[in-house]
Amino acid sequence: MVSISWKRIVGTASRLVRGHSSAHDIALGAAIGMFVAWSPTMGFQMIIAASLCFLAGANAMASIIPVWFTNPVTAVFIYGTCYWLGRSLI
Repeated sequence: MVSISWKRIVGTASRLVRGHSSAHDIALGAAIGMFVAWSPTMGFQMIIAASLCFLAGANAMASIIPVWFTNPVTAVFIYGTCYWLGRSLI
């Protein structure tokens, strides 16, 4: 029987995200993911984030995780905030 512990799960997830990337590549990937997450491209966000990471040489896994925060439940608040901010700037 295989023993699964939190330490093993966290270690595996850390290696999956980190891979052979530097801290800069991971931070750049997360920044690209947050940028794409706030764009109104629901349904294509993971593809856009991974493509931009490929072009910038950033960590694609680190960019996809922030994109998952914009699910249909949170999209109402995120896009509402974007609309309000845009109207107040104009």
